[in-house]
Amino acid sequence: RVCFLEEIDRIIGLDHLFKRSLLLVQSWVLNGEKISDSPPGSGLSITAVEVLVVYILSAYHGEVDSPLGVFVKFLDVFSHLDWSKYGMCIFGPFKLKTGKLSHAVNVGRLIVTPSFVGRYSRRCYTSDANRALSSGDEATPAARAQASFDSPTLNSIRFEPPSS
Repeated sequence: RVCFLEEIDRIIGLDHLFKRSLLLVQSWVLNGEKISDSPPGSGLSITAVEVLVVYILSAYHGEVDSPLGVFVKFLDVFSHLDWSKYGMCIFGPFKLKTGKLSHAVNVGRLIVTPSFVGRYSRRCYTSDANRALSSGDEATPAARAQASFDSPTLNSIRFEPPSS
C-alpha cells in the first residue's frame, strides 16, 4: 500500500499535497472521535480516509491546490453523498446494490486511472490478494467498501450550511 500511496503523492505533486491533505483529513477524523467521546477506532478507517482523499485529488485536481482546499472539497462532496445508497472507491461513488460506478463519474478525467491502479495492485498487493483468496474472502467489492465506512461517522460528515 505504501508504494501505491507514494506514487499517488508523486503524481499529484504540488509539494506533497496528497500527504499534507491526508494528514489534515485524518486529524479531523481523529479529533471528531475525541470530541464526540466515541470509542477509539469507531470512525472512518485510515484506509477509508485514504480512498476519499485520493478521489478528491484525482477528480478535482484542477480545483484544489492546498490541504485546506482539499478539506473543504472533501466536506462539500461527501456531505451531499447519500451514504445509504452509495459507497466510495478511488474512482468515485458507486451504487451499493450493483457495485457500478455512478453515471456522474467520468473516469477519463481522473488522474488516478484504472490502468494505474491495476499496475500497482499487481505489483504491491500480490501477497494481500493471495492471503484474501486463501482465506476464502468472497465478499463483493461493494460489501468490502461499505465495511470500511462506519455509519455514525458518515452521518457526522453530513451537514447543512448555515442559513443566511
